[in-house]
Amino acid sequence: VFADDEFHALQCFFISFRYLLLYHIPGIATILEEFEVYPELYVTPWFLTLFASKTELDVLLLFWDLYIGQGDPYLFPFIGMALLEGVQTKLSHTDESSMPEVLSRLVLGNREDVLKVFDRAMELRAGTPGSFIMRLRRASGVDGNVREEECFTIQEDELLRCCYPPGTLEPLQLEQRALDVKVLDARPASHFAAGHLPGSVHLEWRRFLDLAGAGSATHDLLLDQLGVTPDCHLVIITTTEDTRAPEGQQPLVLHLYDFFARACRRRFVSVVRDGWSKVVALVTKEKLQLHTSQAPESYANRGASLLSRAASVGVIQFGQGVVEDLQRKFQTPAAGDVTPSTPKASRAFPKPVMQWAPVQKPWKTIMVSQKLQCRSP
Repeated sequence: VFADDEFHALQCFFISFRYLLLYHIPGIATILEEFEVYPELYVTPWFLTLFASKTELDVLLLFWDLYIGQGDPYLFPFIGMALLEGVQTKLSHTDESSMPEVLSRLVLGNREDVLKVFDRAMELRAGTPGSFIMRLRRASGVDGNVREEECFTIQEDELLRCCYPPGTLEPLQLEQRALDVKVLDARPASHFAAGHLPGSVHLEWRRFLDLAGAGSATHDLLLDQLGVTPDCHLVIITTTEDTRAPEGQQPLVLHLYDFFARACRRRFVSVVRDGWSKVVALVTKEKLQLHTSQAPESYANRGASLLSRAASVGVIQFGQGVVEDLQRKFQTPAAGDVTPSTPKASRAFPKPVMQWAPVQKPWKTIMVSQKLQCRSP
């Protein structure tokens, strides 16, 4: 796998592993990112030696037997994730200075560990989009696109196979089950009403990003409002323009990805890398039908529904500040909000993506803020 002299393929796997971990185990991934402990600091001996480093010979031979018998040479990232998941509680209570040492001691300790880790790795692989696994295979050939990725992406053809009935499209050239997806469509409301994928919900993204630091209880309410279940896979779609941004700025699609994957720590979050244009081009090519609808209900109405849910749970759980914050955000229109009946010329500002200031690690600020809130009396 790592045959090139410069280890470019290994660097591609570092990037893929980082986002694969965030996809399946966001709790661990965000902790490691907060401490700036990236995969190259701890997975290198695992990947280069196929977990032979520090593993007893009899345990290693059992592991290699299972690995070779399974027949997939690209299973090792999932083995690494299963190892990390086994010590998730320990990692969550480890301070920054001790984290590298704890990670360096992670090994396949005995035969029971091998069987447990291997079974879990197979489960993680089965719950991963097949198009991502295909990119893992391409990464061994030094795929330049993999090295440029900034989030977990799903290919348009696999997304359509998940949205339309079985047999509508030819299966991927990879044995992988269709995932239960929930498409969050962040395009303008009028675009969504004109045509969207089956099962999509319209995402009014401005208010969600404003509530990034509101806490897990509020995040759970927001996800519930969207009809998101714990086991469904979230796929974020934006306009193609919103997948790009001027140099030094972060595009809208990455802000949304950071909100759901890092701030909410929601697993199974992915994006369509090239946005809606690639999706609709494939829909046209395959002669599929998009769904149409009336314009989504106003944000004020949806906000009122969310507030009533918050009230039913009780101010004690959410805190008066959170409820007041929700009231303020839902009852006061944001500058630039556009309804389907509003002509383009009346927008208060140009394309939303141009508003974003340079952001380095917004999730890090969020987590620090949450820590400070937890420490307050």
